[in-house]
Amino acid sequence: WRDARVPVVMNASAEPRRRAEEIRADLVRQVTSPVRWRESVARMAADGVTEFVEIGPGKVLTGLVRRIAPQAATVNIGTRAELEDFLAKI
Repeated sequence: WRDARVPVVMNASAEPRRRAEEIRADLVRQVTSPVRWRESVARMAADGVTEFVEIGPGKVLTGLVRRIAPQAATVNIGTRAELEDFLAKI
């Protein structure tokens, strides 16, 4: 485990973490704690996040982000080809 280069907003606390020890502890907590999705997305938007990327099949999380932070841009990546195209652009 290493410290994160960018903050990781944890689902159980809706708080950003960078230190490896804190991330590890929060990951353990996430197994038995409710997901604080709304608070996590709202926190990221308040902290200046303007783009959210959902990777995986479906667009459920993208839809939820649009409701919570309608000003944010959203990207949904559902296939390997879409991921490769996305990565080529950044």
